[in-house]
Amino acid sequence: MTSVSDFNFDTIVLTEETAHWINDFYCGYISLDKYVKQNALKESTLGKGVNYLVVDNETNKLVAYYTLRSNSLLYFEDEDISTKKNINEVVIYGIPCIEVKMFAGKSNLSRLSLL
Repeated sequence: MTSVSDFNFDTIVLTEETAHWINDFYCGYISLDKYVKQNALKESTLGKGVNYLVVDNETNKLVAYYTLRSNSLLYFEDEDISTKKNINEVVIYGIPCIEVKMFAGKSNLSRLSLL
């Protein structure tokens, strides 16, 4: 099995200057391929997330991408909010977190062992 140490990767942020890397990317899932080619740069520009490209330095090819965005985990003050008579009585808290919105890798990386 191939180990992660067998690869020489660089991770770069998707920008207009680095968008050329996505032209030949194909992971085998139409929705993921379509997202990176048609929506990823636009969403980054709008502040909806940051897209990272993983480039194999030996082949000089894009092998994966992932999108991170800020989010929060919401929770309520009370366990049973159904007892509240007014929605204004409900206190909602949020824990800041980072969401992995999208992740795709080329199918030949399925042999990769992270251990």
